[in-house]
Amino acid sequence: MPGGSQHPTFPRRPCAGAPRTDGERDDGGSHAEAWLWRLPGRWTTPGLPTARRRYRNFARSFGPRFGEEPLFVLGGVNAEGGALADAWTWRSGIGWSSIALPADRSPRNVKAAVFSHRDWRVWAVDDRAEGRRLLRIDAATGEVTTIVSVPELNDLTALWLFTMEDGRVLVAGNFGSSYRVALFAVQPFDQGASVTVSGRYEAPGKLATAPGVRHSSISLGLENVVPGTVAFVVAPTTITINDLR
Repeated sequence: MPGGSQHPTFPRRPCAGAPRTDGERDDGGSHAEAWLWRLPGRWTTPGLPTARRRYRNFARSFGPRFGEEPLFVLGGVNAEGGALADAWTWRSGIGWSSIALPADRSPRNVKAAVFSHRDWRVWAVDDRAEGRRLLRIDAATGEVTTIVSVPELNDLTALWLFTMEDGRVLVAGNFGSSYRVALFAVQPFDQGASVTVSGRYEAPGKLATAPGVRHSSISLGLENVVPGTVAFVVAPTTITINDLR
């Protein structure tokens, strides 16, 4: 399970025992549920509203303080291939509500997403016609305040967005036979489009699970192939925020 305060942001498959949560099923169907991990340890679902039950290539984001911050579902296209220009929000005790997104800036093929309480934005990695872009979306108004190309994202295959406990946003992902963790920098409450990478860490290996965060430590699970087989076990390793340079 994800460690520390971070909650599931799996781009395709969650850890063992958890339901698959986004995109298309292997049998070609669509997923009609968004699953939540609730302490002391069980998966539950608030279900998705009927209006969002037929879509593809979407993602959802959890805030780092689960129960205090909402779940967002955004991105995707309908059966005709048109972008879904809305985002749905689920809050405990309230249920689902939607906000409109600008049609020309709404995400389509979201690979990962996370909510940051530092700037009150949903951050998303979106594969668009013009290439991979990092988006920041105002969680209250739906305004897409940022669409930028970040070189550190372009070569990543499996990837996750996640936050430190103070709301700073990071990305972790695989490229070739190595993995990368990078920290984004943006001023709190900045309304502009400027996002930079303030630190990065790269090492041989392949990430198998979503990162976890506790204080300044980042927990990573690496694939460790069993000799003579195609199976692997997850080998835990830990880096700190100071390792990102």
